[in-house]
Amino acid sequence: MTSTSKFCDQWLTSVESLEVNPKNFRNSLSEVQAELDVWFDENRPIRTLIETLTHATDKLIQLAWAHYLPANEGCALLAVGGYGREALHPGSDIDILVLLEPDAEDQWGEKIGEFFTFLWDMRLDLGNSVRSIESCVDEGARDLTIATTYFESRLLAGSENLYDQFETAINAPDFWPSHDFFKAKLKEQQQRHSRFGDTAYRIEPNLKESPGGLRDTQIISWIVARHFGVQTLEDLIGVDFLTEEEFEILNSARDFLWRLRFCLHRLVGRKEDRLLLQHQKTAAAAFGYNDTTGNLAVEQFMKQYFRGATEIQRLNEMLLQLFEEQITLKNILSQPVELNERFQSRSGYLEIKNPAVIENYPPALLELFLLLQQNPNLVGVRATTIRAVRSHLHLIDDGFRNDPRCQQLFMQILGQPTGVYHEFKRMSTYGVLAAYLPEFGAVVGLMQFDLYHAYTVDEHTIMVMRYARRLSVKKYADEIPRCSKIFAALRDPVLLYIACLYHDIAKGRGGNHSELGVVDATRFCERHGLGETDTQLICWLVSEHLTMSTVSQRKDISDPDVIHEFLGNVKTVERLNYLYLLTVSDMQGTSKEVWSDWKSSLLARLHRASLDALQAADAELTGAENLLETSSQALETLLQKGNQEQTILDLWETLDTEYFQKQDPESIVWQTEKMLTIESSDSVVVSIREATKRGATGILTYTADHSNFFWKVSNEIARLGLNIMAAEIFTTRAGMALQIFYVLDQEGNPCREKTDLQRMTEQLRAAILNSSAVDAAQFKFGSRQLKSFDTPADIKFTNSENKEFTELQISAADRPGLLVDIVRILAEENINIRHAFIATVSERAEDVLHIETETAKQLDDSHQHTLRKKLLETLAS
Repeated sequence: MTSTSKFCDQWLTSVESLEVNPKNFRNSLSEVQAELDVWFDENRPIRTLIETLTHATDKLIQLAWAHYLPANEGCALLAVGGYGREALHPGSDIDILVLLEPDAEDQWGEKIGEFFTFLWDMRLDLGNSVRSIESCVDEGARDLTIATTYFESRLLAGSENLYDQFETAINAPDFWPSHDFFKAKLKEQQQRHSRFGDTAYRIEPNLKESPGGLRDTQIISWIVARHFGVQTLEDLIGVDFLTEEEFEILNSARDFLWRLRFCLHRLVGRKEDRLLLQHQKTAAAAFGYNDTTGNLAVEQFMKQYFRGATEIQRLNEMLLQLFEEQITLKNILSQPVELNERFQSRSGYLEIKNPAVIENYPPALLELFLLLQQNPNLVGVRATTIRAVRSHLHLIDDGFRNDPRCQQLFMQILGQPTGVYHEFKRMSTYGVLAAYLPEFGAVVGLMQFDLYHAYTVDEHTIMVMRYARRLSVKKYADEIPRCSKIFAALRDPVLLYIACLYHDIAKGRGGNHSELGVVDATRFCERHGLGETDTQLICWLVSEHLTMSTVSQRKDISDPDVIHEFLGNVKTVERLNYLYLLTVSDMQGTSKEVWSDWKSSLLARLHRASLDALQAADAELTGAENLLETSSQALETLLQKGNQEQTILDLWETLDTEYFQKQDPESIVWQTEKMLTIESSDSVVVSIREATKRGATGILTYTADHSNFFWKVSNEIARLGLNIMAAEIFTTRAGMALQIFYVLDQEGNPCREKTDLQRMTEQLRAAILNSSAVDAAQFKFGSRQLKSFDTPADIKFTNSENKEFTELQISAADRPGLLVDIVRILAEENINIRHAFIATVSERAEDVLHIETETAKQLDDSHQHTLRKKLLETLAS
């Protein structure tokens, strides 16, 4: 006798002698759950744990039923839903249905109520209902979810005859016929997938509901069981619907999800199907993963999850399509139309002509995707052909990869005028891309444990290709017009697509993924016959794909020295244009939170300034010409609006050249008009622009310069619930302080409501005029997700010979009020801020501030040491 059987027998013996009361039953079930915890740690089969928990729950409920309703006539107790299919987890709902004959409610109603109360007192998560067979049929006909729970029912206690009548009623031909049930379930799945972004690759997946989750396995069972009358996935092999290999894949993936769900319920102590960040590390440890160089345990664990989810999603799609073809489209499929000697179309679906096609001509595994691009009337691939592709992936070996026919097909797919993104996504879904490019296969399912990347590396790569390709589509030309125009003039868009494919290909290996990716990109280019010039461009793009994003967000891109340093690496207009498009596509494909109008404007400004500098014969002359053109345009507009030229010039005389370098003509007009309205040096001007060209709300404050002015304004902006993205501070020769802030709301959008703008203006003006001590704004702690990360603070000071300020770089855990705390410390140390550049990368804030002493000098080593100590103390608090 095994230890499992021994425990079950002993428990069953002990429970039979229990006095029937909720506490005894609750303690008895807790005893089972404690034993299951031991079994889980011993890595016993998850099915054993689930079945044991289900049967123990059955036994206790049956004993309670026998206590309150000993007779079997007129009523029956059914387990339905997940409990009905014997898939209980520690926090699962216990869904039961009491069936009554039409005239039995008066007889048994009171006892049934006492029975339910007993189960609630056992603290079961009970889902209960009492119905007649007629009402079950009526409710089930109206509600697909209710009907589905009935199809999974089993008898726990009571009248077998009544249960037989119930089964006869719900299996009647007119109660959710197979075709109707399939269509409704398919629609239900589509809606569910849509709620989760139609992807399994989310940073916090739902084990049940996300694409690739348990629901995707259940829907296959539900649909096919309704049609064929089978009860388990394995039974589908017997009706020639599922191959043994496919069953093993589904079975293994489902068992992993079951084990993970069991672990999660146990960890949280209740029902929880979301694999939240704060649980992922603990779950990884429970599954035996350990950190390795360049690969965290949690990332290895999540890779296993995502790969399993991918397999479920692939099989779900194929099997549902197979069902539709074999059952619902069987009699309406058109005659085949030949496309070539290997492929034909039928009712808009591509299919191989015979089962031996791929075996006889392996390049057909790639040719399939090219045909889909070249025949836009095709809407998809027949399920039988998808199955053939999956079963022949083993043919994609080194010989296949080095076959000139395959290499040519792959490059043709990249070079088609339409369908590049869609077919690469399909190629990834079918497993062909991972087989053809093993380096891509290595990142399938690879997640990065941070808040920056919303997708796994493979899904992110495909998304980047999507956004790069989108730049070529006319109907999207208005989204980022500058990029669409540049794309249209590219020498060869294929080079951009290859850079998209390889920019993150070396993630998860340890070391610098940009440098390691160059090695893989070089091999690809050599194998596919690209010339030296194209290879060098692609490899440079892979190596530098993070540069433009970093410079635009963390450097003063209005500074000619910054542009000069950036171009020292870029060198040519072609490189600049390709890098710009790759950067935009990369950021868009990372997550919705990463891309914004603000970041788009930063990249556009960097591209524009760099392009001007590259196209100029003399960079210094260009800078002077730009200054003259900017100020002339602004002056012309101001004069047209009725302002006096001498008044404007008198004001501008008090501003340094640096001011005009950093502003566009439209901003100068706005700021000049507002500064001219000041009545005296004791007055305050506050102005807010709803949205600027930079994709953010602009806030201007102008008054006599005094200590702590920047701290006071930034603190009040924080009180308003706004996030400062950048700030510029100019002190005029007349002793006035001009501060310009660019802010976004909590959702990352500019502020647009006029009433809000008016309220903000009044609140800021009142705060500036308030001469009493400033109370620091109070903040709630950051999001639940931020608590899952331990991000050490890092502080760096840089004194450049050609600059009068010190550059302060701060990298720290992001949290509400972080910038305000930093500014407060600087104010206490009498440090002036000239410019601030604010960026959030995942769970880290990466802020860059240009600072100087009271006497407008750089900070010396002693001052830096003191400031570093105070900042680190504040960041750690």
